[in-house]
Amino acid sequence: MDRQAKCYRLGNERDSFVNESTSFHVLTVGWDFPQLADFWDRIGAKSRDRFSHILHPRDIESERTDSPARADVYFLRRELRPGTR
Repeated sequence: MDRQAKCYRLGNERDSFVNESTSFHVLTVGWDFPQLADFWDRIGAKSRDRFSHILHPRDIESERTDSPARADVYFLRRELRPGTR
């Protein structure tokens, strides 16, 4: 017996089946930037899915280490407030 997992998504049309020609937008939350660059970028390179990342709260936008700034990386905080670290 051949068993396959089927995945459906809700859209404008009634319960459309997800197949190899469609993709998901994957959001990761809480990873450190080095982990993201080493682990998730390799997965994203082999996938048709789109990836976006919200970094761990200890990472702040004013101290970002990627240059040029990546469009798929988001921060919970823009700057460090006194007494928050």
